[in-house]
Amino acid sequence: MQHAADRAALNQYREGVVSEIERSHQVRITHTDLLVALAARALLKHPRLNASWSAEGIRLHDHVNMGIAIAVNDGVVAAVIPHAHTASLAEISVQRRDVSERARAGKLRPADIADATFTISNLGMYQVDQFSAIITPPQAAILAVGGIADRVVAVQGQPAIRPMMTLTISCDHRVADGAGRGAALRCPSRGGNQSVEGARFADRELKRAAATRKPFRHPPEHGFPQTFFIRWS
Repeated sequence: MQHAADRAALNQYREGVVSEIERSHQVRITHTDLLVALAARALLKHPRLNASWSAEGIRLHDHVNMGIAIAVNDGVVAAVIPHAHTASLAEISVQRRDVSERARAGKLRPADIADATFTISNLGMYQVDQFSAIITPPQAAILAVGGIADRVVAVQGQPAIRPMMTLTISCDHRVADGAGRGAALRCPSRGGNQSVEGARFADRELKRAAATRKPFRHPPEHGFPQTFFIRWS
């Protein structure tokens, strides 16, 4: 299942916080880092996507260990950021950098690839518009992220150029049925002041989550991540 998502709100949020974090933590914040931070907090509200299938049946998780697909010389590995739902954006970025460097050097530890509950595969940096990723058993779902490109879309009944990306979610139907996940990808693209306010809301919520270690709270109707990411409802 696919959805074309408007990146405007996330871009504004990124421009507003990245410089400060990069200065204080000496790390480059990537689009993948932002996706991990937002998805991990949203997943706690939608346990069927953050679940596993086993011989005993469905296992729901009360934590999010986020797998990140990383290209290496002889293939792809999925390194894990444990408890991503409580990590700050800076902590996620540092961990992603560290496991990526170990993966490309062939020095991953067993713990680096163990116990992921959900995976994100981002091929946007390779100019891939859209794709479907293969679920890693026993996980129930995986999110495939395409590249960002300016497209003409309708905004409040008028044509507008917006930075768009295609998100594709693949699910194990034994855990998450197709009809329910179709609703997960319904996310109206909004622009103008709504995107600005959505970015501000995301800024407040990620800072609150980092300070209090509480899950990301769903924003109001005009907010974020509904504006950009996935409205899992």
